[in-house]
Amino acid sequence: ASSDSSVLGRALPLLVEEGNTRWKVRSIDNAAGHLGAIALKFSDENLMRAYARARVLGVVVALSGMLIIAVLGVTAGFVLTQRLERITGVARRVAGGDLDARTNLKGRDEIAALGTTIDAMLRSLGDKELSLRQSLAELSRREQDLETTLNSIGDAVIATDEAGRVQRMN
Repeated sequence: ASSDSSVLGRALPLLVEEGNTRWKVRSIDNAAGHLGAIALKFSDENLMRAYARARVLGVVVALSGMLIIAVLGVTAGFVLTQRLERITGVARRVAGGDLDARTNLKGRDEIAALGTTIDAMLRSLGDKELSLRQSLAELSRREQDLETTLNSIGDAVIATDEAGRVQRMN
């Protein structure tokens, strides 16, 4: 059998394996004896081209995946950093005395929970500061009333602490 009918019935030509080709030779025999030989030429050329395409595709998929992961990582880092910077900015404002600063972070993650807790703490501190200012104003008013009352009494009045030190007198 041959794809080239001119070689039928002749001795096998020199079977040279080159590149991606190889030969397989089989003897053909039956009960009457030797009938001949068959030489089959196999080529890995198509397989090698498919392998090369698969390798290129694999590299493209791997690089694309790495690029997507890098973009997602940078984006997540940016979002996370922005939210942490917002908390840091609020902390700086509070350190400067601004109890009206708020993070206004929303979400269900830990950073949003931290921001919400900080905001609640600042509201509570603001309420307590307002109450304290009002109490101090009331105390100052009462102090002035006491001073006016003491100064309007015609008799001498001296107030001391438990150690006997003069605290107030008219």
